[in-house]
Amino acid sequence: MNGSGHRATLAGVVAAVALVMAACGSPQTEEGPEPPGATTSSAASTAASSTVTVTSGTSPTPPPPTQAAPAVETVTEGAECGPRGAVAAFADGATAYCARLQYTDGAAWSRDPNLAPNPAVEESVRLAGPQLGDGCIGADIGRTAVDADGNSILCDNYRWVLNVGQVPRHPWVEEQIKWTECLEEFTEEECRVMLN
Repeated sequence: MNGSGHRATLAGVVAAVALVMAACGSPQTEEGPEPPGATTSSAASTAASSTVTVTSGTSPTPPPPTQAAPAVETVTEGAECGPRGAVAAFADGATAYCARLQYTDGAAWSRDPNLAPNPAVEESVRLAGPQLGDGCIGADIGRTAVDADGNSILCDNYRWVLNVGQVPRHPWVEEQIKWTECLEEFTEEECRVMLN
């Protein structure tokens, strides 16, 4: 093959490459550097420019890919989490906050961004209170509470009993009241005889 035939073949190859690059949207711009080892000849440039027509002067740029919203993690209420301040979602779609676990320095998923309830401690506190049938002291007479089974209870006559609206009895106080009233009318010896 002679020199002019070789140049014509080279010009055709360069023109074909230029067409493919223009169709694919080459990342290089006209001002960009040539790749290493690339040779430029005036014949190849002339052949490429005579074969390819570029209207805007740059190769077409594909649109940027659309960014999908990041998937929100689904968590269980009360489960450990970290770091505090992280946000996720519960299965019902409500926002889950990684908050300080009540009574501890730990963290758990909560609907409250400031504090996660601690059912383990709440249960032990609830069970530590008075229970139906327990004894109570005079200072507690008339006091009400709720036992571990959810019953409303009342300290009555030194014992926790079901609260059914009764007036609590306090025998020692009642005896003191009777003694005081007796002394207003009778002597101490007479009251001892009357109240015993």
